Amino acid sequence: MTEQRMSRAVARQQATELVGKMTIDEQIGQLEYDAPAIARLQIPAYNYWNEALHGVARAGTATVFPQSIGLAAMFDPALVHDIGDVVATEPGPSTTWPWRMAITTSIRA
Repeated sequence: MTEQRMSRAVARQQATELVGKMTIDEQIGQLEYDAPAIARLQIPAYNYWNEALHGVARAGTATVFPQSIGLAAMFDPALVHDIGDVVATEPGPSTTWPWRMAITTSIRA
């Protein structure tokens, strides 16, 4: 089966239309790590905690970073790279965390 990809222009248009249908409170809610569902728009609840942007806090002590939306708003690719390095290496062999994490924030200047 061939995967069909949506063009950037179509994705931007659909996202703009979807956000335009949200109330201000709904938009704000989607910026939280535990984004609530918006049933009328068929948007499921989502918990962003699993992105490890806060380090691996559930495995013990960790460095804390902003949510991905906040990192993207910095428009500082070099700093986001440095944060990604910490997120990837901080849960070293001294923790029981079995994975290495990476930030998945896309920044466009």
